[in-house]
Amino acid sequence: LVLAEFSGYTGAPHETFFFDQAKEHAFSYWVTAEALPAVYWRSMLKGTWDGPGTIRKFTNPISAN
Repeated sequence: LVLAEFSGYTGAPHETFFFDQAKEHAFSYWVTAEALPAVYWRSMLKGTWDGPGTIRKFTNPISAN
């Protein structure tokens, strides 16, 4: 699972995490198994999810995106 957004203007990817998501990581498994379902049921369905922009500032601080 690669968590990424794409720019609507250029189509350039905006990756959420700073590490290579093509390789397996325990953290990636935890996000898929635990965090994403919680976000879905607690935020997305209620309409309170603003997207990963805020989270990206902490998980990928070196990115200019």
